[in-house]
Amino acid sequence: MATPKTPGTKGSRFRATGADVILPSRNLSGTSKAVRPGSKQGKGTTITNTLTQFSANAIENVSKRTDINEIIRVLTREDGLFGSAANSMVALSVGAGFRIAGYDPTGAMSTEVMAMGYSIMDSFSQLHDYSKGYNDKPGMQSLLTTMQMDVVGTGGCGAELVLDPAFGPERLVPIGYSTVEWEADGKGGRYPTQDKGKVNLNIPTVFIGEHNRNADEAYAVSLLRPGLSHTINFNGFLEDMHRALNRTGHSRLIATIIAEKIKAAADDQTKADPLKMGALYDRVRTEVMDALAGLEPEDSVVTYDSVTYDVKDTGGNKADYTSMLTTLGNLLGAALKTPASVSGLRAGGSQALSNAETLIYLQVVKGTRPPVEEVMSRALTLACRLAGVDGYIAFEFMPINLRPEAELEAYYGTRQKRVLELLSWGVINDAHACWEMGIRPQGLTEVLAGTQFYAKNASAAPETEAGDRTSSSGAALNPSTPGQPGS
Repeated sequence: MATPKTPGTKGSRFRATGADVILPSRNLSGTSKAVRPGSKQGKGTTITNTLTQFSANAIENVSKRTDINEIIRVLTREDGLFGSAANSMVALSVGAGFRIAGYDPTGAMSTEVMAMGYSIMDSFSQLHDYSKGYNDKPGMQSLLTTMQMDVVGTGGCGAELVLDPAFGPERLVPIGYSTVEWEADGKGGRYPTQDKGKVNLNIPTVFIGEHNRNADEAYAVSLLRPGLSHTINFNGFLEDMHRALNRTGHSRLIATIIAEKIKAAADDQTKADPLKMGALYDRVRTEVMDALAGLEPEDSVVTYDSVTYDVKDTGGNKADYTSMLTTLGNLLGAALKTPASVSGLRAGGSQALSNAETLIYLQVVKGTRPPVEEVMSRALTLACRLAGVDGYIAFEFMPINLRPEAELEAYYGTRQKRVLELLSWGVINDAHACWEMGIRPQGLTEVLAGTQFYAKNASAAPETEAGDRTSSSGAALNPSTPGQPGS
């Protein structure tokens, strides 16, 4: 009778098995499986930088391309409004910071799992085997920015947890969603591949997140895709308006050649021959045109009295472009999910309108975060389990707030008071309190949950004498900012 193979034995499919956890196999350690820029080139081969060349007509040629992801990538780099919309979403989403929550198998928040999650993230960003040379591991902030930009630009993101030879988590590397091709697994599901199926990513260390994918479609698309046609139309309108203003919107220098004085200056033989007089007129006209061809606005003109000059407004019908520009700008802002108050196209309107647009925009930015949070949560969960900690991680970005940190200090104090009271009475545990206040649990010196350390009178505001606010100097020296949170 054959001996059953247990986890960790030779020929076993799995390296280790916990109570409810099955970990990946050994053959995934030591190298990255996914294809990234430069990963197919041999050692010592230069990775060419193709982004240093500038093309003045790059935006004009965009309409001739067919690859949506390539078009979005070019517009993000070359077009001001399009690039501002994409980069603003990424900056607001990632710049707010992040926090993680660690849970044990029962679903309760655990300081052990949370501390392990933060330690693993530190190792991804900072720790490195210096004997191996250059540290090619992306830092956590760089990794999150790359993944968030991928979500905005392509509709999804991915990452691979690369394992070291000891079968521990070594680093996280991003995977471009535009390079992922799904294949059916024959069981109603799918798994990712790259390079037309040549690179099989049906492995547990690869994680893919998608943004707003339809239930009846296999791929997600960028939320900026509806703005492609509007961006091309808007740029085309600006070019037409520029040409029209150059033609009818600027003053013109008009030179008038006085034929009588040219004829009077000619000799008798020339005057008697119409052909010679015609040639003389043509020569004078050509000389005047050549003299004025390279004229700069600050140059002066010195001539005989046979030619007169005048600066005149060309007049004509000039269309009012303001209303058309406003309409096209609003359509472009709606297509790019970036209102005019954010893109800078707002030429009028009230402050209340700008506030409403900004609040809606922040909700749109918030909606782009789940794919990155999902990928990071799953990757950190696997990393913790490989490190021997049974639990799972929930990664999330901090809420977006546009106010300065100093202005939010009183609100932070109110939140801290509420969290400490709940912790004091044991309603939440220490891990939950650390998560609420955005601090790491590694520095905790004792367990405080349920010890009633935060008595009711401990947060009572001391009675202080109110300062004089009747004069302007007194109001400046005694501001109305509450001295205690919640007062």
